[in-house]
Amino acid sequence: LIESFKYPNQIIDKSLQKTILSIINIARSAINKWEHKKQVPFSPECLTIHVGSECNLTCSYCYSRLKETNNKILKGFPKNEDIKVILDYIQKIKQGKQALTVVFHGSGEPTFHWTELVNSHNLVTDFAKRYDFEIFTYVATNGSLDENKTEWLARNMNLIGISCDGPQAI
Repeated sequence: LIESFKYPNQIIDKSLQKTILSIINIARSAINKWEHKKQVPFSPECLTIHVGSECNLTCSYCYSRLKETNNKILKGFPKNEDIKVILDYIQKIKQGKQALTVVFHGSGEPTFHWTELVNSHNLVTDFAKRYDFEIFTYVATNGSLDENKTEWLARNMNLIGISCDGPQAI
C-alpha cells in the first residue's frame, strides 16, 4: 500500500491507480488549504457556548444523569464574565464582515440553566449591537419545555434544533 502511494504510476490495475491518484490529489488539496489558512489571520465565525451536561430528563442511558463530577462531565453554565472575555477577544481580532454565529449547546439540556441562558443571550445581543456584529443564534434542545420558555426561544433564537432523544413518550 505504501509503495502504491509512493509510485502510483506503477500500479497495473488502472481503476486502483485512478483511485490512488484521486486520494493523493485530495490530500494535496487539503494540505494546500491548511497552508493557506495558516497565512490568513484568525477570524472566528462561530462561538459555541457549552452549557453543561445537566438535563431536565432522566433518560436511563444518558451520562448526564451521573451525580459525581469527573473530568469527562462538564457541570454548569459558563459565567457571563468568561463569555465576555471571549467576546472581547473576538471583537479585537475579527477580520472582514462582522458576523458571528453563537451556539448554545451542551452535553445535556441548554435550557436547564434558564436564567444563565437568557442572561448570556442578552450579553451576546448587547455585544452585537455595541460592535455592529451581525449574529445568528442557535440552540440545541430536547424540546421538553414549558410554554413560556418555548415562546422566548422562538422570539430570541434564529434557529432551534430539537434532538431526537429522550424517553419514548417524548
